[in-house]
Amino acid sequence: MTVEMGIRRHDTGEYRVVPVATSETFRRVWLPACENLGLEWVVHFHDGSLNSVPPEPVPRIIAELVRLRNWATGRADLEFLVERIDALLRAFEETDPSTCEYDFG
Repeated sequence: MTVEMGIRRHDTGEYRVVPVATSETFRRVWLPACENLGLEWVVHFHDGSLNSVPPEPVPRIIAELVRLRNWATGRADLEFLVERIDALLRAFEETDPSTCEYDFG
């Protein structure tokens, strides 16, 4: 199984998927890092509780991703994590929370 971010445009219904990690990698790498940093949103990317994200928490999710990215930057063993976070951040930059719905799972 995999963990991914889905983006649905309200106007067209277009749905885009951004890969996050395999379930195993999320459990083994992402979760301990999130817990270490005290992240409250990213830690739920895998558990189905963010199957519909309203616009209000999006800035907090982005801030947590930036924090996680800063923590992982410079660690050779976590380059893959930085790449995935960059893809998620790009997806948020390219979309508008008022015209899109996000989901994680």
